[in-house]
Amino acid sequence: MQFLAANRYRDLKVASESEMRGVMLGSLLEIERALSDALTGIAPNCLVWGNLSAKAFLTVVDDVTTWSLTHFEPVCAWSHAEGLTAVEEQEGYGLVGRLRRQGGSTEQGQSGERSLREVTHPKVRGAALWVAHALLASCHTDASDRATGTTSQDRQIARINGSAPAGRE
Repeated sequence: MQFLAANRYRDLKVASESEMRGVMLGSLLEIERALSDALTGIAPNCLVWGNLSAKAFLTVVDDVTTWSLTHFEPVCAWSHAEGLTAVEEQEGYGLVGRLRRQGGSTEQGQSGERSLREVTHPKVRGAALWVAHALLASCHTDASDRATGTTSQDRQIARINGSAPAGRE
């Protein structure tokens, strides 16, 4: 009977990691709460986000999400934020996601960048905030199928090295 279920392909593709969905939801709520506080002038928790003022935190998150949403490659591919692993895609269903593959800067704004303000799709916005949490938060748990290190610096290096060469520049 289990192979006749409607989600059979998804069940066979990746083993379910239900705790990962809770981690993703918690991470997204954590960064959204910090952003909401920063918009009202309250500095983010320095133990989680570092010693940043509210304005500096908003600037950093804007820069990181713009970087993760910008398509740097000349071929059809997803932005770094939309480059989800199978576990992230499965457990983050409804929280994070991707649109169609992009094909260079002609599909983006005049400067070639795509910011969080320009993206209206909630799953893509969630994916950008998921990457921002991974790069900025002192404590972040990645999916089991994403190769990252044990420290936040190792995680940052792995995430950045997984981006397009032009994005690393």
